[in-house]
Amino acid sequence: MPDHVVIGIDLGTTFSAVAAIDHGRPRVLHNRSGGRATPSVVYFEPGGEVVVGDVARNQAIAEPERTVQCIKREMGTAFSVSIDGEEYLPETISGLILKALKEDAEAALGTAVVDAVVTVPAYFKDSQRTATRKAGEIADLNVIAMINEPTAAAVAYGLVHGEAARKLLVYDFGGGTFDVTVLDVDGNELTVIATDGVSKLGGVDIDNRLADYLVDQFKGRHGADLRADPATRLDVQQKAEQAKIDLSARQSTKVMLAGGGASTRVDITREQFDELIGDLLAQTEECMNRALSDAGLGWEEIDVVLPVGGSSRLASVRELLERVTGKAPARDANPDDCVVIGAAMRADLDLEEHERSEPSRTGEREPLDIVINDVASHSLGVRALTPDGTPVNSIIIPRLTRLPCERKREYRTRSDGQRAIEIEVLQGEDSDPFSVDVESVGTMRVDDLPPRPAGAVKLRVTLRYDGSGVVEVVAEELDGHRVARAQLLQKSGELDDDTLEEQRALIQRRFEAVSESGGGADGAPVSRQSTADEATVADGEEPAGDEAATDAQQAPDLDAEGAARERSDENGEAVSGKDAGTEAAGEAGAEPPAVASDPSTPAATNGSTMDLYQLLELEQDAAEEDIARRIEGRRTAAEQALSALSAEGGSDEEAEKLNAELHELDQAAAILLDPTTRADYDAHAPEVPDAPQAPDPAESES
Repeated sequence: MPDHVVIGIDLGTTFSAVAAIDHGRPRVLHNRSGGRATPSVVYFEPGGEVVVGDVARNQAIAEPERTVQCIKREMGTAFSVSIDGEEYLPETISGLILKALKEDAEAALGTAVVDAVVTVPAYFKDSQRTATRKAGEIADLNVIAMINEPTAAAVAYGLVHGEAARKLLVYDFGGGTFDVTVLDVDGNELTVIATDGVSKLGGVDIDNRLADYLVDQFKGRHGADLRADPATRLDVQQKAEQAKIDLSARQSTKVMLAGGGASTRVDITREQFDELIGDLLAQTEECMNRALSDAGLGWEEIDVVLPVGGSSRLASVRELLERVTGKAPARDANPDDCVVIGAAMRADLDLEEHERSEPSRTGEREPLDIVINDVASHSLGVRALTPDGTPVNSIIIPRLTRLPCERKREYRTRSDGQRAIEIEVLQGEDSDPFSVDVESVGTMRVDDLPPRPAGAVKLRVTLRYDGSGVVEVVAEELDGHRVARAQLLQKSGELDDDTLEEQRALIQRRFEAVSESGGGADGAPVSRQSTADEATVADGEEPAGDEAATDAQQAPDLDAEGAARERSDENGEAVSGKDAGTEAAGEAGAEPPAVASDPSTPAATNGSTMDLYQLLELEQDAAEEDIARRIEGRRTAAEQALSALSAEGGSDEEAEKLNAELHELDQAAAILLDPTTRADYDAHAPEVPDAPQAPDPAESES
């Protein structure tokens, strides 16, 4: 591994991942607990320790007021989380997640990491991109570039699919955001043609619909509101996630609910589920049609439909894609790894630039031959006045302009003797500068203008988008050549230097408290569980869902359909107990805190403590027919037992065990009944220790 490494980071709403180019190939790096993805969850221990990942996620029910998740959706806003009387900003929480990923990468690569390329949703605006860069600073990472998530996925897909020219539509449906991008891939050159999206639409919005349905069903039968208690509220949210996963593989599922001294079983069919989320999927369809229209193409001209993100695994989504596009979605790429692998490839391009600047290092590695042409996701302009005095959003750079770009426009003073002009930079398409869809990027002033009649003083405004979609502004008074320098004096919502240092000091105080008390993981300021078993297995239980997917698809190339988690990218509003859990728990209709989890199809169990063949009591070379017969028999027995239990009013513990067994059987079906995923599972199947040998009877007697 070279001394200087640039890593790629997929900073997701619910899960994040890190990758690097290793010996010319992209490799997703395992975290210190052995997983390929890290829950984007932060837990603040009462003693001062900051925990990121699986342990933090597991604390959400026990201590929701000390656990923060889904913070990505609050980037670029004034949101804050209060823990132990201290206010933590979104940049700080994201910085802790980035710091954990950085430390994992350093452990995996055996070298220090300073530079990174971080992915962002294509529809992120400047405030969100700037906040992401600031989070990197808090994590002691130099974010040298940001790449849009659909673009990163297309880069990764192009890596393994030859030189043929083709047009791709990337449907990126994660845990918290949705993007759709149309691209042209021609050999080693990738060009974005159009993009669209919704910044707050993802897997957790689907979970919330299902959770609301479950709560309403329970209240209708027993009169108790499961939202009233944070623990039962989160329990319902988790069961809604699991039901969503089940309904991606089955036509119906059963959910056991308990609270207020009552319990009930709710049956949900795929048809009911599709009806509950129909309007959410309709929003993604609208975005697809707009992007195609902006690209000036027809569906017959799209060669590949590439689903990305955990929510794209939903059966409803794949049916939607085929219905709208007339093409079956691609199944030869892993929806969970595409983005982070593309980020690593983009990082490698920057590493090549670094190495070319050091002659002694030139030639040590094979250069990555790829060209990426991205576009501006949003228009950029300034607030101006029409001749009749009406404020307008005067667009200077239209959306979908290729990046990096620079455009100029001239403006004049409006009043006699006007000595200063304040320039407000706006981002958005609406001509109304006060529209909710138009965001103020920031303001700057040009002072000491010559006192002349109205309209006599001209000002040239230059707007620039860099390659990462970040905004720069220059304003110049043309007669006196007076220039308001380079960037905005202060962007809207951007952390100023003092606030940034305050947040850094806040985190440092927590780290020092951990050091003084002997806490932390081997002295590391951001810690996780010390072993995978401690984190994911308690009292002999199997880890559920995505916690089981730790070693799946270890190869650097992209696997088909594979085993993985939702890059949940993405989720509901950022949540902590004080801000969205405890205080809001009793509000009817309040959005339940998101508990990050796999969104749709069962994850593979490579690296987990559960062996699928042991589960089914079959040999590894068992015929597919035998596997299917065994799964169906076990499933029927479990469903019948669950029905009997519900009728007889059995215990919740017994119901949970049966539901867990059904989930494990669905995992086995999803993996072992698909030749591709079964082959991958067999290649990385967990080793099962030999059973202890029985003593020789003769020796026992002697």
